[in-house]
Amino acid sequence: MRALLFLSLAASLALPASADDLLTALRNKTFDAPAMAFTAELFRDGFEAIAKVDPSQPQGQRFVVTAPGVEDWPEDFAEFVENSDENTEGEIWCNQFLEAVPENAERTAESETAVIYSFTPVPEEDADGTEQKLFRKLVGTLEVAPDTLTVTRYSLHLPAPAKPHFMAKVENFEMLAECSPAENGNSYFTRFEFRIAGSAMGQDFSQDDRRVLLDATPAGSGAG
Repeated sequence: MRALLFLSLAASLALPASADDLLTALRNKTFDAPAMAFTAELFRDGFEAIAKVDPSQPQGQRFVVTAPGVEDWPEDFAEFVENSDENTEGEIWCNQFLEAVPENAERTAESETAVIYSFTPVPEEDADGTEQKLFRKLVGTLEVAPDTLTVTRYSLHLPAPAKPHFMAKVENFEMLAECSPAENGNSYFTRFEFRIAGSAMGQDFSQDDRRVLLDATPAGSGAG
């Protein structure tokens, strides 16, 4: 009998933590997720602009800054616009953040309108060693609306300075997405913020980006 009890206990300890039912339902939820076109207010290192983004347009017309004029852009803004035009895919759906949420995410608060999880984020599959080390130091938070089964908020932050590489130190890392429900049953981010500051190879670096979406429609629909 004692041997059977021991084996039963050992087996239970070997099993992975059971997945959260709400998170499982959210991961299994299906819906159309088209590429989206949108207008956004941009705030980049103190510079403000308005851009229209439509990944269905030809390259060079996918990320168009409507204000201010080119003559008022800071020195590195043209490079930012070019890179954004080349890489925009119209992926503003908030369910994409679930890829970084592990199965053992812990519920830290819940009510009738919101369930909040805390976790150490999972890095992308192609993340290099430096990125993986940084992700292990981050704290993630996910907020889910149980009635609509949608992501309403996602954030990452670095609670203390970290050295993910012997030649680099990250003093601050913050990412925030605030999401609103869409007609397709998903949610999309209406506000996105990213901040990072630190030093590498003896040089300080920093970045402060924010995007506030003013409208969003399926790419190529001609609306918006």
